[in-house]
Amino acid sequence: MTKLYTGIKGLRARIDAEGRTRLAEESSTPSVKAFAENHGFQPQQVYSWRSRDIAVPVRLLEATSVEPNHIVSLKGAGRSLEVRKPELPFNPSNELLTRLHESVHRDRNAAPMYMTDDRGNLKRFRELLAELGDVETTAYDREVRYQLRYPKFLDRILRDREFKPVFSALVDENGSVGERYLRAKGKTVRIDEFEGKLCSMRNRYRLAAAKGDALSEKIE
Repeated sequence: MTKLYTGIKGLRARIDAEGRTRLAEESSTPSVKAFAENHGFQPQQVYSWRSRDIAVPVRLLEATSVEPNHIVSLKGAGRSLEVRKPELPFNPSNELLTRLHESVHRDRNAAPMYMTDDRGNLKRFRELLAELGDVETTAYDREVRYQLRYPKFLDRILRDREFKPVFSALVDENGSVGERYLRAKGKTVRIDEFEGKLCSMRNRYRLAAAKGDALSEKIE
């Protein structure tokens, strides 16, 4: 298989029936014992992985011709959250990466948590994650703050990507909307020149008010 995120320790994948058949065939050549030894696995591990419908190390798949289109889900080590039906290779949007770098916090174990005090921002972050596949998340409502946990391995993949910051996302996450200007990260844009779309419910209301049509805009 094409090299796929090999720097992520413990990354595992479940594969479809065709992929399992191919894995079984290729791991038997010339023998399971020889295949295992050649690629740094124990023979009993390979026997187990090829005979059961379970997540197997991506490193194992990379030793075969099983391609990413046979992967039905990805997950990290242990009982981690997973991504089902992943769109591989991941191609995150600039907007997703902007919001991730602005509002994702990590605990001492590097587990990521998206944090916001605006429901519109939370909804948008979920939508952007969904572009990568069926991303398993856990949401928490802490009174005035929303928190969203998503797979640690996915965060590892995304956080090192290069990206072009999206101004509207910067405004949503940590910027401001005034009577005449939008500001974020040292950049100022006149309201009558702004062509982007805001997702924060609070900022959408402020933008509509500044334009003079607060009563006519529907804030969902």
